[in-house]
Amino acid sequence: KALYRVLLDRDSGPKAGNLLAFLDRDFVLRRLRELPYDEATFWQETSVSREDFEAWLAEHKPHVNRISNRGKLGEAQPGTSTRLGFVECAVNLDDGRTHLHRVLLGEFVEQTGFDATVRKYVSQKQK
Repeated sequence: KALYRVLLDRDSGPKAGNLLAFLDRDFVLRRLRELPYDEATFWQETSVSREDFEAWLAEHKPHVNRISNRGKLGEAQPGTSTRLGFVECAVNLDDGRTHLHRVLLGEFVEQTGFDATVRKYVSQKQK
């Protein structure tokens, strides 16, 4: 629904893949760049919990070739010193597909605590 609202100013339309294939690439990129968004809200709304990622990973484990990880620590929230921390996991499967999962790690006050949490989380995924 959000895609149709942004691109067509409607609540529905053709299948999203067909729509994106039909529209001019420059038009789509320009429209998406015009949209205001809050990074912290975007990260929260596009992330999964540790439990959900663990369940997905367990289901696909026989087909996983590689997991790449990158920690991301957001800006401090207004009026507070806490920042949201995530780890982005790119999971390569044996069929050539790659799935990106943004895993919410929680709120952090300082970089060192976040770095330690990311290292611990990533080391668990490497096993």
